[in-house]
Amino acid sequence: SKNSDVHAYLGYLYFLNQLPEEAEAYLDQAIELDPKNVDAYYLNAIYNFYNQKYDKAMDNLNQALIIDKNNEN
Repeated sequence: SKNSDVHAYLGYLYFLNQLPEEAEAYLDQAIELDPKNVDAYYLNAIYNFYNQKYDKAMDNLNQALIIDKNNEN
């Protein structure tokens, strides 16, 4: 959904601006709003990787792959 996309990209912008609490809140909300939003899982994975939450990052990436099985990129 568009709302989920907005939350995902706001979360990523907060991450880029070194505001981790806001970033995590928006990224999590993006997934709550649309559990099938591949971009939200991907951006969440980036956030979690850079914050050394490797298991959570892998979970995010695996979930994105499950949702988008036909992604050839």
